[in-house]
Amino acid sequence: MAVRAAFYGALKEAFRTADIPWEKCEYEDRGDGALVLGPAELPKGPFIEGLPGALLAALAEHNRTNRPQRRVRLRMALHAGEINYDEHGVTSTAINLAFRLLDAEPLKAELAGSPDALAVIVSSWFFDEVVRHSDGLDQDDFTPVQAKVKETDVGAWLYLPRPAPAGRPATPGPAPRPTAVGPRLLGRDQELARLRRAADTARTGRFTLALITGEPGIGKSFLAGALRRQLAAEGWTVAWGSCPDRDGCSPGQPWTEVLQCLVGRFSREDEAELAPLLDDHATLRAAGDVPAARFRLRTAVSHLLGAVGRDDPLLVVLDDLHQADGEGLALLAHVAEDLDDVPVLLVGTYRSTEVGELLAETLATLARHGPEEIGLTGLDVGGVADLLGELCTRALTGETVAAIARRTEGNPFFVREIARLLENDGEHAAVGEVPPSVRHIVRRRVGRLPAEAQGLLRLAAVIGPEFSLDVLAEVSDLDEESLLACVDAALEAGLLVEPAQDRSLRFAHALVSETLYHDLSRLRRTGLHARVGAALERLRPGDAVALAHHFNAAQAPEAAAKAARYLWLAAEQAERRYAYREAAGFWQQAVLSHAHAPDAAASDRFELVIGSIRTLATAGELKSARDARADALAEVVGLGDAELTARVIVAYEAQGLWPQHGYGVVDERIVDLIDHTLTQLPAALVDLRCRLLACLAVELEQADDPRGEAASQEAVALARRFEDPTLLAAALNARFRRSYWTADLAERETIGAELLSLGREHRLVSVEATGRQALIRCASGRGDFAASDEHAAQLDHLATTYELSNSSAIVAWYRGLRHTVDGRFDAAARAYQQAAELTRQAGMGDIEHGAFPIASLCLAVWTGKLADQVEPCRLVHQRWPVVGAEAYALALAAAGRIEEARAVAAPRRPVPRDIRFKIVMALRGRVGLMLNDQDRIEEAYETLRPVADEVAGGESGGYAVLFPIAQLLGDLALRRRLPLAAVTHYGTATEVATRARVPAWVTAAREARARALAEHRPRRAW
Repeated sequence: MAVRAAFYGALKEAFRTADIPWEKCEYEDRGDGALVLGPAELPKGPFIEGLPGALLAALAEHNRTNRPQRRVRLRMALHAGEINYDEHGVTSTAINLAFRLLDAEPLKAELAGSPDALAVIVSSWFFDEVVRHSDGLDQDDFTPVQAKVKETDVGAWLYLPRPAPAGRPATPGPAPRPTAVGPRLLGRDQELARLRRAADTARTGRFTLALITGEPGIGKSFLAGALRRQLAAEGWTVAWGSCPDRDGCSPGQPWTEVLQCLVGRFSREDEAELAPLLDDHATLRAAGDVPAARFRLRTAVSHLLGAVGRDDPLLVVLDDLHQADGEGLALLAHVAEDLDDVPVLLVGTYRSTEVGELLAETLATLARHGPEEIGLTGLDVGGVADLLGELCTRALTGETVAAIARRTEGNPFFVREIARLLENDGEHAAVGEVPPSVRHIVRRRVGRLPAEAQGLLRLAAVIGPEFSLDVLAEVSDLDEESLLACVDAALEAGLLVEPAQDRSLRFAHALVSETLYHDLSRLRRTGLHARVGAALERLRPGDAVALAHHFNAAQAPEAAAKAARYLWLAAEQAERRYAYREAAGFWQQAVLSHAHAPDAAASDRFELVIGSIRTLATAGELKSARDARADALAEVVGLGDAELTARVIVAYEAQGLWPQHGYGVVDERIVDLIDHTLTQLPAALVDLRCRLLACLAVELEQADDPRGEAASQEAVALARRFEDPTLLAAALNARFRRSYWTADLAERETIGAELLSLGREHRLVSVEATGRQALIRCASGRGDFAASDEHAAQLDHLATTYELSNSSAIVAWYRGLRHTVDGRFDAAARAYQQAAELTRQAGMGDIEHGAFPIASLCLAVWTGKLADQVEPCRLVHQRWPVVGAEAYALALAAAGRIEEARAVAAPRRPVPRDIRFKIVMALRGRVGLMLNDQDRIEEAYETLRPVADEVAGGESGGYAVLFPIAQLLGDLALRRRLPLAAVTHYGTATEVATRARVPAWVTAAREARARALAEHRPRRAW
């Protein structure tokens, strides 16, 4: 109320001073401003010749005598035109234009960068008809700008008046050019020039990326802010998003801030797609699965930025990327990839000393866009001198400046802190007794404040680097006057600053809040977090992430229940933003908080655990998800609740077709528990039963157990009774994985085709990708590499577009296979290395002891370098004895270590029937031939004969390929003295090799068939 009273008091006083009769004007209150209508008979000149200066003088007088939170800053727009009245009030296009001018970005930037309290914008009409004809105005004091707000795009003029002495109109004074507004940027002319060149490139219609990096306090945000002010004054649209440097902020927060800067620039359709970032309680749209919905959100963001940029050049700043969450960084990478021929400049800043794994991966992705990389270092002595000259009232000797430059290494924030110390304590304190770090100086400056102000700042640091005054007042024990006095002291000391938002404050730099926070004892911090949480609960009950942060940090039993509840809500919000790693973290913290909450319900605990398992799996943390499920099942089994047990089990569902278990490994405890739960599950829970059956089939993937076959068949049958494509997809996935025990390649191809169709029809990207994976295997297994190439290309497109890490790895393995069969062995080796790394990143299994050494072994078969694989195969044998025995024995035999090979091969274990079955049997056959092991020869021959027209390793999904199975069958038949059968097998091998278009296979099959025919042909009797 005091601010509103001050506003109207200043307005009326200014009208009186400018000789404009207030009583003849009409006005409408607009909450944070007013619409003033002057009658047509009043001359228009005084509204620009006298009113701005008089208003500025009145505001200056008010602000001089009031505390910061009661001070007033104004934007003013002037236009003239016809108006109309209806039953709802006054309306006209002229009024609409005035309000558009008032919201113009150049005007906001002008006021933000001006030390005065008023900035004025006038329409082109008003300038041409009033300003040009005024004897009391200098046209050079007005700066042309382009005002682009919503559908309005017009020219206008900026003006900064000088305050007038009380009682008479102002004399117009020179207004600074738009590019000069804001705090002076010292010592960064070259860096700013590089950013301006990047802006010029973007202005031509090309998306441009710039990255500003350096240590804390080096001036990254300051440089980006200077660019923002200049471009805004030139008519650019600007949007700024800051990555929070504390817990308690929502995932994707910088993008939310960017979108909030562009409110009014997107359509209803855009708003619906952007809802997860704009509305913490948005309901996810039903169409499609997670990858599809996430892609739509990211595409909606890039589409909006492109649309805004096409209207007028757009600057987007993402500040402090080193603190960004994974989904926020992924969105950055997507936007950079998606935007191309649009005038958008995206500037990111980050601390070079705090580049984590996620940011490093993102920077590697962004590198291909050729960003303008600006690494800030300390100011030189001249720059330090200029900065000290701006900050200090006393003259400094060159020796003092050099000493400060040396002590601070030119870090601008450090220099500013030294300057404050110098002003207060003199040169001796600033140079002779400089503490060893900027944190010590911050502590020293805080220590100069009154005790109440020190305590208030520490409390503010617990709230966060930016905070609202109402929250601070709610937490503090101080009355309003004492509180404002403390705030004034902190502002005066330069420890706090006032952003543009009403009643908000922030620390001058993150280092200030960090120092204050970490200087608190753990007991003090936890107690203050509890107080802040209680205050936020009263004032911001919907801010789940902040509430979760503070109650969780309180670390007290009485706060644990609230922490668990708000962490639950925060996890759900993170899921709505597709930030599954962050969601999993919230769920896991909620589980821990729940454990410390007195009288907490056990059922709630398992809801939290289920959320944790589900999001870990969705985020690709498969091992962690399985471990979490195992831990939860150990607890839930004692409750005797079949439905809850089933929900915990199915929270982790198999992702794609890659093997999820160790080779030949079956978790009998899980299998028995699923089996028992199926007998106890209420009959009405058919959907849950179907998913449970699918889980059982997958768990028995490695076992010759009829329960797995029955479960997969029943799951598919049940799923077909529902109109739920995700349920049918889960059942078909399980059936495909289990089918290696009983079905042939043709059935798997049918399942793959149905998965593909299901995914495409219902926009289930992950299901479509699974279908493509299945069809790659089937086509490769037949040797139809033309078909598998097409499926791999489509899978690669899906993987790249929707960021499917599992599918990216599958495509990389397949590339290795194709290079191998095409004879590009060096390229194959590189592809397998890349595939192994992608598989490791996707959390898809034990690469060192599984896929990679087998791929290397198969490549060695092609290159004739089997003897080099002894040690890798030994390690595989240690980890996976079944497949490892064949690989190790083969490598040993190739190295001439026959007796060792016999010893390794002696225990002939059963081979699980999965994607590796045929290649392991093929290796077993080769070992039999090299060791003349008749039992191995017999087993391999009889086992592989039904699949003679397939390729050994083709169905592996790409990581192993040897030869047409018929080629091996021919060799085995000859060793068994079956020459006619050998001829037939070599003929089949020739057909497979021809279909595969692999010349080496064709040659080998034809030559072997010719030899077999020659040996079998009876000698002519003479």
